[in-house]
Amino acid sequence: MNPTPLPDARATQAYGRRLAGTLLTTGAAGGVVVLLQGPLGAGKTCLVGGIAQALAIGEPVTSPTFALAQHYQGQW
Repeated sequence: MNPTPLPDARATQAYGRRLAGTLLTTGAAGGVVVLLQGPLGAGKTCLVGGIAQALAIGEPVTSPTFALAQHYQGQW
């Protein structure tokens, strides 16, 4: 997959919100697993923050770089 250029945190969060919609419509009933890979400062936390916004997750989103497994409960 080719990288999607995202100029700033706002664009990265917006992409995360769109990605969440795609995951919801294409994911299996049991859920999906997303692998985030990138160096420190690549925008992984901003991306996850956008996904969390789209899924109405009310708790703070922490850096996925430092968590082996992080689970969030949303409306879906």
